[in-house]
Amino acid sequence: MHCRGGALELGYEEGSVRVLADGDRYLVRLDQGEEVVESLTTMIRGRGIGGGSISGIGMFSQVELLFQDPVTGQSQRRSLEGSLSAVSLLGNISYRGYLPEVTLAVVLADAEFDVRGGRLVSGEVLGSCELFVNSVVERVKRLPEERSGMPLLQV
Repeated sequence: MHCRGGALELGYEEGSVRVLADGDRYLVRLDQGEEVVESLTTMIRGRGIGGGSISGIGMFSQVELLFQDPVTGQSQRRSLEGSLSAVSLLGNISYRGYLPEVTLAVVLADAEFDVRGGRLVSGEVLGSCELFVNSVVERVKRLPEERSGMPLLQV
């Protein structure tokens, strides 16, 4: 990995999260049984990451998804179990008050090639999950928007 602007930190572990750091970029590997949102939130808090973007791939044994209607504000949750492949996993890092929040959107395919997606509330890793985190120093805030009440990035 090319080092830009700082020393490359060789792979290290934060708990059971494996991380390779290159300045403000991180390559993260979670292993079987890890909960992805909780593990990323712990790493972000420990590193003092103020905000950023996340992308990745991986497999999950169980997930909880959220769909929130931006017009009505109504939300639905759905739990899925089985061998689920993340064919798209994208998100961002922000703060509500003093606590970091990882917001991930995921599209999952099962063994029958059926696809489901939504906001990933929680996901237990099956095999591994590999993520890239691009961070920013400035703290990115998320506040409820007046019209819908949905929490939006303050940019």
